[in-house]
Amino acid sequence: MSTIPGINIGAVERELAAIWREEAAGDASHEERAVTRARVMTLIVYGEKKGFLPQFDEIIAEISSLHPARALVLQADREGSGSGATSHVSAVCQVQGPRSKQVTCEQVTFAAEGEAINDLPSGVAQLLAPDTPVFVWLLGIPEPGDYVFNHILPMADRVILDSSGSPHPGRDLVKLAKTFREHPHWTSLTDFTWQRLTPWREMLANFYDGVDHRSYLDRVDTVTIEFNPHAGVDGITPRSMLLAAWLAERLGWKIDSDASRRDGDAELFAFTSSSGPVTIRFVPVVHEGMDGLLSSITLGVSSAPTAAFSVRREARSRLSSGIVLDGHAHSSRVLAYRSRTVGELLSTELGINRRDVLYEAALAIAGQMGEVDLG
Repeated sequence: MSTIPGINIGAVERELAAIWREEAAGDASHEERAVTRARVMTLIVYGEKKGFLPQFDEIIAEISSLHPARALVLQADREGSGSGATSHVSAVCQVQGPRSKQVTCEQVTFAAEGEAINDLPSGVAQLLAPDTPVFVWLLGIPEPGDYVFNHILPMADRVILDSSGSPHPGRDLVKLAKTFREHPHWTSLTDFTWQRLTPWREMLANFYDGVDHRSYLDRVDTVTIEFNPHAGVDGITPRSMLLAAWLAERLGWKIDSDASRRDGDAELFAFTSSSGPVTIRFVPVVHEGMDGLLSSITLGVSSAPTAAFSVRREARSRLSSGIVLDGHAHSSRVLAYRSRTVGELLSTELGINRRDVLYEAALAIAGQMGEVDLG
């Protein structure tokens, strides 16, 4: 790795060229193995959290065999006392056996503080790999008016983030919804939290697959979501909010802000449906080692004949569903799944280059819910 003072694009490009010359020269004696310069995308990583770089180096090594890229990693230190930037250029290599080709990906890392942070977008624009899609991975959710955020997002074909780790989940979902409502042409957006909700959404959708229960499901008037709060973070978790928003969007429910309220520790959001009012109730529960995870969701029918359709976490990676009709249990199902690493989540998202219309619709409703004043 070479260090270059400032954001000197000419020096960065010369250093990248030098890396390839060195790799090729070092491999000249191995006739059966060639150095291949592979790039199928540009991956821009933008973070303001200190200390993420070592973890990212491991992740880029994990994903590079499937998604070789020019990775442009931006670390912005807004709390730094100085003003300046440094650039680091390196290569990531994957060797799969003595006779296989060596696939090398490029990585340019910029660390900036003070006024130099605003120079990052212009540097990135000059280093985009030609004729390849551009992915932006946001480590954190910047303010909508952030200069770097507003100038990097228009370059992207797809933006990836993780709302699960937000210290202000409700506020951040509102910010995201507002940003993409005002700039719908910018890009497509997706969220690791949304991907983690897939087993829950599949279990809930399964209730609607048949016709036997439709007379009950059409009369759902309560939804209770139990969630484990993040330690030290107030408010409803992003997983809970997005799951509720997805359900409301799929079923055509409209939020009634005036009827929403707080009830002790629980937060109640009122919706209207074609069959009448619906209340979504968020209840915090605490289970050791389950910070931020969902505990259960129950779709209830309070008028006779009553019904309850529930999905519950039985273990960290196992869900169960159950149906109770008019006081009698009718069926149950268990789904086991494997929790995915950040590298695996990122790899999945890098394989998709289209809008996630369901997520964007759910985010819009989550933003509406986050703007409600519960008193």
